Amino acid sequence: MDTESQLRRKIRADLPAELFRRRPRRALLVIPIAGSLVAGSAVLAIAAPPWYIALICAFVLGNGYVSLMLLGHEIGHGATVRSHRLQDACLYFTGAIYCLSPHLWRIWHGQVHHPHANMDGHDPDNFGTLDAFDRSDNAIQRFLIKTAPGSGHWLSAFYPFLFFTFQALGVLLYKSKQTVGFEHLRRRRAVADTLLMAGFWIAVCVWAGPLGAVYIVVVPMLTANFGLMCYIITNHMLRPMTETSDILGTTISVRTFGFLDLIHFNFSHHVEHHLFPGVPSTSYPRIRQSLQRVAGDRYLAPPHWWAFLLAFRTPKLYEDAQVVVEPFSGRRVRLADVETQLREMLS
Repeated sequence: MDTESQLRRKIRADLPAELFRRRPRRALLVIPIAGSLVAGSAVLAIAAPPWYIALICAFVLGNGYVSLMLLGHEIGHGATVRSHRLQDACLYFTGAIYCLSPHLWRIWHGQVHHPHANMDGHDPDNFGTLDAFDRSDNAIQRFLIKTAPGSGHWLSAFYPFLFFTFQALGVLLYKSKQTVGFEHLRRRRAVADTLLMAGFWIAVCVWAGPLGAVYIVVVPMLTANFGLMCYIITNHMLRPMTETSDILGTTISVRTFGFLDLIHFNFSHHVEHHLFPGVPSTSYPRIRQSLQRVAGDRYLAPPHWWAFLLAFRTPKLYEDAQVVVEPFSGRRVRLADVETQLREMLS
């Protein structure tokens, strides 16, 4: 079985070298996307169209913010420009709808999550273990577990519409204090960034008025969270925990509609991204083809809708590396069975 380093070497040898090079001009896409969102929001607030047209426009704006964030995700990994200052300048725009500090994102996602995906006690993006949950008296954590996808609680239906924004706040205020890897987080800067963005959106709401705020802030924020969480919930939450880096074992890609891959910068190619985080997303379809040849059945990429559905059927707390459990009902699910279900849709 090839190691991750061997996989990377084989894929690089299998594909043209230019696929792995930075593409600085892609960072300029922030300008038309962000500009369109600003212009569209202003027109929507000033023109005040009928509610049904305004609602459709609000959904379009929200999806535009998803595209902007996923472009920022690519920029933040260095796939476009090398300069951290230029990256941060872009990330202030791309993460604004989530009140996400560029500095926090760089450390949280790039320095802590990526090297430690699904590693117990190291990955801030999973829900943790049953043992840690039983030892915790944190009321907020218990509420989140009780209402998370896979819990069966009716409030879990709201999770995709809210969670990324709340997760960013939770990482800033709580997980960054509990998880190894955040030692270099400049907390005051991250808090200032977050407050600045929150203040901006409050000012926009005041300017737009109550109804305008619903259409150009509230609905787009909910839609932006939903669009992003539709991917995030499938990336790692259906896979086992591990003690060492195991990208193929802890990560899945999904197969989604072609137009979504186009506007969402191939974020469905998540295994590919974890193997080559600094590569432009335009290269991921070719990397997927090579990865299928090199890794065979170890590579898992089920239909997007099926992975999303299973994520809402599967508990999130790890009883051990291979079993997840819903602590309030005691329902246990073997992740090997989940993988079998995911693979059923591949044939």
